[in-house]
Amino acid sequence: MSQQSQSKELEIPYSSEKLYSGDRHDGVRRNPWNEFECGDHYARAMSSWSLLLALSGQRYDGRNSALTFRPAISPDDFRCMYTAADGYGMAAQQYAQSKLKIRVDCQGGQVDLKAIELTWPRKRVPARLALRARLNGKPIPADLQIDGGALKVELARKIRCRTDDALSLSISPAGKRQR
Repeated sequence: MSQQSQSKELEIPYSSEKLYSGDRHDGVRRNPWNEFECGDHYARAMSSWSLLLALSGQRYDGRNSALTFRPAISPDDFRCMYTAADGYGMAAQQYAQSKLKIRVDCQGGQVDLKAIELTWPRKRVPARLALRARLNGKPIPADLQIDGGALKVELARKIRCRTDDALSLSISPAGKRQR
């Protein structure tokens, strides 16, 4: 990420910090978490959460048990926390030697998954891709759909990831050997 784009991306948090400075937020005259500009109570603090969602491209669709990641920064080596309806964890994607590896760890609660939606980290997506999916190291059946640069991994059946479970995906151009 270039220095120039990094400074623009950090403009929102810095602006937020500037708004917090001054005696109007000292806790004596006013509650610093009760901002009418953001809808009262803790909305300003929660508005910073949108920065994480924007940078990770993370969404969880509980109705369809679909977890989406579309990192806006460092797609070759990306890692962040995620939240779902009943659980949370860490998600990571690494791209090296034409292979995309994804790992979704459940670190608390439970997360129902039927689909994972991703973006291929290069402008050109290979015409054919091969997928290998594993839950806690054991192979599970899954299908890969390609739509432009978007990838959708559809698991054969919905799985429920509990604390310490890990879903691993390996996607590479078809014909390349996967490990």
